[in-house]
Amino acid sequence: AEYTLGMNVAMMVFVVGASLLDLTIPSLYAARNRRTAEEGPGPTPEMRRVFGAMMRHVWGVGLPAGAALCFFHRDIFRIVSGPAFRDASSLLPWMAFIPLAFLSVTAVSRALLALDRPRLVGGATLAAALLNLGLDFIAVPRGGAIGAALATLASMAALAVALGWALGWRAWLRRDDLRPGAIAAATAICVAGFAAIDRAGAGWGAWLRLLAAGGLTVAALLGGRIFSARDVLALRNAPNPEGELDA
Repeated sequence: AEYTLGMNVAMMVFVVGASLLDLTIPSLYAARNRRTAEEGPGPTPEMRRVFGAMMRHVWGVGLPAGAALCFFHRDIFRIVSGPAFRDASSLLPWMAFIPLAFLSVTAVSRALLALDRPRLVGGATLAAALLNLGLDFIAVPRGGAIGAALATLASMAALAVALGWALGWRAWLRRDDLRPGAIAAATAICVAGFAAIDRAGAGWGAWLRLLAAGGLTVAALLGGRIFSARDVLALRNAPNPEGELDA
């Protein structure tokens, strides 16, 4: 019960990130549909730009959010759970970056689907599920809920790396689109701010501490241009509501 509650809380980050991906994935499919025969089977510059924005959003949200789960896990559980389950908050730091792994897999798998490679995505996902099961047999008897969380994180991270290798990171990601420096700076600002809030706001109450952390995160992401007007303009190229790929 504690593991399920902790995972449900952690996966709220995935829901937020998936909503952002839902805004950009149609643009990726639209760029794929506009690809000409002369451009070949690989990604076009437009596809690379959209994919770079997708990964920037995923990591820009996933890293600060994971840090927030580590710093404020007790505050979150004071709000979302009853007293009987508040000890489960100690599990949340071990689950904090599972949503980032899930979001990375989602983004990369959508790029592979845009290249008409669904069998690869399905096969790799099945292999990751079997890996997770095998790791559970090893980790759960020794580590309990923490072992289960680490097994999930390891299997999803392995799946993200495998799919990224199959996709070809170098062909898809440009530094200017990903902006790793901005992501690192925004994450560092958030971590430093979270530590200050955790120390100085010990008597603020759970809601106020979380609101302060949320405001800092939004300011860091917007100030670092993790989300920018250029991304909004890209959404105007989204396809029709069906969003289907050409045969």
